[in-house]
Amino acid sequence: MGGNAFNAVVNFSGIFPRMQPALYRCLRQKHEDALKKLYTLVGTPAEAPEKVDHGDVDFIVWHPCPVDHLSVQEALKASHVKPMDGPRTSNYAVPLDAQDEYCQVDVHVCATEGEWQRTMFFHSYGDMGMILGLIARGVGLHLGVHGLRYPIPKLPPWHLSSNFDDILPFFGWSKSRFDRGFKTKVELFEWIWTTEHIHPRTFGSNNAVGKVDKQRKLYHEFVAWGRERQEQQTSESPQPRATELQVIMREKALQHFGVQAEVEAFIHAESSRARWKALFNGHLVEEWTEIPLSNWKRIKQLMDTVRQQLDGEAGGLDQGPAYVLKMFENDDGALEFLKAKSRQVVKELED
Repeated sequence: MGGNAFNAVVNFSGIFPRMQPALYRCLRQKHEDALKKLYTLVGTPAEAPEKVDHGDVDFIVWHPCPVDHLSVQEALKASHVKPMDGPRTSNYAVPLDAQDEYCQVDVHVCATEGEWQRTMFFHSYGDMGMILGLIARGVGLHLGVHGLRYPIPKLPPWHLSSNFDDILPFFGWSKSRFDRGFKTKVELFEWIWTTEHIHPRTFGSNNAVGKVDKQRKLYHEFVAWGRERQEQQTSESPQPRATELQVIMREKALQHFGVQAEVEAFIHAESSRARWKALFNGHLVEEWTEIPLSNWKRIKQLMDTVRQQLDGEAGGLDQGPAYVLKMFENDDGALEFLKAKSRQVVKELED
């Protein structure tokens, strides 16, 4: 970031001066032309509005087949490279006309064409993607370069969508307005503010705002701007409770992306699986039957037999756990039942 990738490189003392817009545009076009000979897709995300100079030149690239770092280094005429394998960012030091002065060129390789499109959008206008992520996090969702996710406590998040053309309307952000571009920071901030779903505590001091690198100037400028706007709105009209807004937005997200039934079924299945594991496991069987856990082969035989019998009683393969959980609403009753069942099976196996 900002031409600092080579600061710690041994035996390299090059200088990376900040670039004025005219020089930046010239170098960007020159290196873009070079990279287009190697990659199918090459692009630079839209720059942050009102940016007066530049520390590096960023490119987002994609190609169906891997392109080796040496080929890129030769195309850019770079003297040094910090290579990163796979879909990651590699840094190239390209000499400028002045002695010991260089331009840092960052080339981020995407794994798929879809990832290239998402990355181009999410990294547009400097810290815009981070700001959108802040707004989403405030209402209980996660927005990143891979799309929108629905966090579920103690379970993996549910992926709602990778398509920003679907994600933006959900939050109330106009894609057509975004496509027209933003010449000033305020224009960008106003566009972000068009969403009606700003969490009342999004800009509070107790969230992760303060942990973000101070070099992310646009991000922190928006936070300051947002706090001022929110104070004005709060004084003009009452705001919804933070918890109420999160509940409403999380529910709307499931409905908007048509996955409410799937997510509810997933949560129920995972909850049932966790409850079953807590009720019937090797440690409990050892306690109930006095078969040492070190004799895992016998423990497993017993547990498999118990499950087979429960499947038979439930009338279907792998239906036993659900049968027991439905039969007993409280865990104490289920534990007593499984204890008795395990001891019964021990006797059957010994006979």
